[in-house]
Amino acid sequence: MKKVILAISFLSACLTGTLAMAAEAPPPPAIIETWTCNYLPRQDMGDLMRARDYYQRQARRAEVDIGPAYLWSLAKGDLPFDLVWLAPHESMGDWADAMEAEASAKEVVRANARFDDVVDCTARLGTVRQVFAREEAQDNVGGTAFVSALACTLGEGVGPTDVADLHGHIGEVFGGLGDAAPNQSYSMSPITGSSDGPDMILFSVFDDPNGYADFISGLFSNESNASLGRHLDAVADCNIALWNSTQVLETPEG
Repeated sequence: MKKVILAISFLSACLTGTLAMAAEAPPPPAIIETWTCNYLPRQDMGDLMRARDYYQRQARRAEVDIGPAYLWSLAKGDLPFDLVWLAPHESMGDWADAMEAEASAKEVVRANARFDDVVDCTARLGTVRQVFAREEAQDNVGGTAFVSALACTLGEGVGPTDVADLHGHIGEVFGGLGDAAPNQSYSMSPITGSSDGPDMILFSVFDDPNGYADFISGLFSNESNASLGRHLDAVADCNIALWNSTQVLETPEG
C-alpha cells in the first residue's frame, strides 16, 4: 500500500485560481488521498523511510511517475493514530490514471506491500480547496512545516452555502493578519469514509511552531476577529491537532 502525502507547492499549483472573486464560479476542487496510520509493533520512522526508499527505486525502475509526498507526524492532539499521509491529484481523472499506472507495474505493487509491514492505515479519498494564501509566503519545498488541522462535524442543517460563507470569512480574517497569517489554508471534504469520520478538515500551514504561535497571537489580538470563532462554532464542532510535516518524496518535475 502506497503511503504518500501532500507536497504544499504541488497542491498550491493544483488549486491555482481558487481564491477567485465571489462573483465568479469557483474552480473544481483538487482530489486528495489520505491515510491515517499507526506504527505496527517494533516499527518506527526508520522502517517507514526504508519502505519509502524501496518504493522510489521500484517506481523509477518501472518508469512510473510518482507525485510529491509529505508525512505528518502528530505533535499535539488526542487522536487514535500516529501519522497522516496525503496524496494530491489535480482531478479525479489524474487520480484514476495514477492508480492504473501503479496497479499495472508489478514492481510498484510489491513495493507498496512493504508499507503494510510497517504501518496499519485507513485510506480515504476526498476533495480539497485552498481558502487562503499569503502572497509573500514561500513554499517550503524539500524541508519541514508545521500544520494546524481542525477535524469538524457539520451542524444539523448546515449546507454547501454555509460552508462557502465560512471559507470566505476565513480568507477575509486571515488576509488581515499580515505576517502573522498562515502560509496557506485548505479545506478538505470526504468522498469516501465512515459515518463517524469528519465532514470537513480545515488545515493551515506554517514555517514552524513559532509561526503558529504568532498566528494565534494575531488572531486574538483584534476583537473583530472573534466573529470568525463564533461563525465556526455555529457551523461545526471541531477537534484541533498539531502536526510536524516533512517532505518524504520529491516534487515531480514540470
